[in-house]
Amino acid sequence: TGAITDSPPAEMVGTWEGTETHYAGTCALRLEVGADSARLTSYVKCGNDTDFSQYSVDLVTEVACTGDYSGFYHADIMGKSYCHSFVLDPISGNLTTKWHLGPRSDECSRVEEASLAIDLVVNSLAPTGGQASVESMLCQPRQVPGEFAGQWAGQERFSKPCSETGRVTTTGEACAFPFTFDGVTYTNCTTAQDVRPWCSLTSEFLGFWGYCADPVPAGECVDGQAVVECQMSMVVRDSGKDGMLVSNFDACHGAAALSITETVFDAVTEGECFEKDGQPVSTGLLKAYSDREFCYRFERHGSILRMAYSPTFFSNRKHHICPEDMEISPTTAVVEMALLPPISTGLPDVKTGGWLCNQPPGPLPLAITGDTSPSPTAMAPLLPPAVVAERPPPAVPPPWGPAPSPVPPMVPAPLPAPAPLPALLPSPASPPPSQPPR
Repeated sequence: TGAITDSPPAEMVGTWEGTETHYAGTCALRLEVGADSARLTSYVKCGNDTDFSQYSVDLVTEVACTGDYSGFYHADIMGKSYCHSFVLDPISGNLTTKWHLGPRSDECSRVEEASLAIDLVVNSLAPTGGQASVESMLCQPRQVPGEFAGQWAGQERFSKPCSETGRVTTTGEACAFPFTFDGVTYTNCTTAQDVRPWCSLTSEFLGFWGYCADPVPAGECVDGQAVVECQMSMVVRDSGKDGMLVSNFDACHGAAALSITETVFDAVTEGECFEKDGQPVSTGLLKAYSDREFCYRFERHGSILRMAYSPTFFSNRKHHICPEDMEISPTTAVVEMALLPPISTGLPDVKTGGWLCNQPPGPLPLAITGDTSPSPTAMAPLLPPAVVAERPPPAVPPPWGPAPSPVPPMVPAPLPAPAPLPALLPSPASPPPSQPPR
């Protein structure tokens, strides 16, 4: 079962009209998005124009959900990738998209940082027909597959850069010792202006730096990587009907204790349930979002659940690549947990008949709250008469690969953006550029 994802999200399907605002002014905009195509076609009318003319044909290559009815998508325009944000207002039915023309246009985080005075493009659109039904919207809570129901406890294992001396960064780059910062020369990692040891990557500090990797005992650091194990737990209540997956991570290897609540919005299995060593098995992929999107490869084997995902190394992308396997690597963390007995947790274990691998093809059911009424985000927004955007179930595994080349679009040449300023060392309250998973 499953839906998605190398086509525009259902939130954007239909015909829309409104305005496009950027550094050069405001133009009338019409956007046409089909339910069965990866293409978005834009038409503009500016100045003294009396009619719309085709502006661009964008090819959607990646979609990520980061909130209810909102997220990001990448579009290829003249061979260059641009990250766009999208937000659908469930009350008015209006759609807002943003993208930027400046450097590193494929970085989603820069869409949130860009200034309208420099390089931001804002599209404000109202629906005019052909919108998708609420049931087909991509970014909304759906019931967690039965394979995940209950309370779990176990370990997370991941690989992190290391050295026996601690003289490399957490991203594996070599510290430049000795280095000079603010008039002082350092021969080891320092906590100057921070609470965690860091080092400069250049002999004279130019804004390029990183947090220092933890030194590990001789023999535990292999090819610059060490496998780290941290304790964690996970709970899926009410048999997953509320769509919530709550994970709790113990403080470990310099990272503080962390609790994350994620909203499940899609899952696909790699076939029907089968047996191994006398126990039922289900394998597949699950997608969920918090402030970014996570993709998990999972295997439920009896009362054991294993999950693999890509840690937050590329926060500018707002999503994570679905792991191809469950092997620990610098880009893949693996979780293994055991189901706690229902008698001790009060949470029932969903029997195999309720597992996703035993369900007919199709999207996950919409989430419901504990009082059995639809959750607010699962209620139909006030849209015009809907045309249901049917999406065929994906092949197994789902075809989330590259899409075909786009028709060359026509876009205005962007003004050159100012060169970025050198990175400054953040205050202790600022998040580190890289840290253990999550």
